[in-house]
Parts: sequence; structure tokens; C-alpha cells
Amino acid sequence: MNDVTKNDSTAVKSSMRALIFMVVGIFIIYLLFTPEVTPQGKPLVTTTNENNKLLELITLFESDDEPTTLQADWISESIFVVGIMNDNTKRNGYAQYVCTTLHEHGFNNVNVQVVDATKMIDENELAIIGYARCGSVTYP
Repeated sequence: MNDVTKNDSTAVKSSMRALIFMVVGIFIIYLLFTPEVTPQGKPLVTTTNENNKLLELITLFESDDEPTTLQADWISESIFVVGIMNDNTKRNGYAQYVCTTLHEHGFNNVNVQVVDATKMIDENELAIIGYARCGSVTYP
């Protein structure tokens, strides 16, 4: 291979690397600045009061008052996730309990996902071990 071919090959590789970095950079910027949306496609916007209520529930479930829950978070305005230790049983009953607590704090029409906390913390995976759809009914 002569020097001209080697230079052309090197230039092509450099151009390809630059293009890949540019595409990845644009994608990262898109992810950072795209607003979170609801399932209906509307931007997820909460008032300060609503935001405080969401944070209050996270704090409640992560407190010593709720020893079963190790981690809790809202992954959307209608999905509340609680992480607990997996004892290899279905935890739909615990999800219903979470619904009752959410209802007591004024939250209805929320989906509760109970996930394996170990997988959530160590592997960043949502392994669902319990689930409940919280409607506007009063739970026992």
C-alpha cells in the first residue's frame, strides 16, 4: 500500500470517529434537554406544592417508619416504585398497602411497582415482584 492510500485511510477513520462522537454528543444533549412527558404526551410539570407532596412520600417510605421499603421513587407522575428485599414471594399485598398510604396522602390513579431492591441498587434493574393499580376507591 502506498503512502497516499494510507493517508486516505487514516483520514477516513478520523472522519468516522468525529462523526460518531458528534452523533453521540447530539443524542446526549437531546436526552438532557427533552422534557419528561406524561403517558398522554403532555409535559410533566408539577407545582412546588405537588413536588413537595411527591418528595414527602419518598421520604416517608424511605424512613424508619417503613422498614420494609429500602428505596422509593417516582419514575413518572403516575408510577411509584418501592424497592424491598426479595424473599421470592409475590408482593402484590405490599403494593396494595402502598396504595392505601398514597390514597391517604391524596394520590389516586397511581401504579405501584414493588421491585427487588438488590437488583435496583446493584444492577439498576427494575425486577418487579409486586404490582397494584391504585384507583380512587378507599382501601381497607
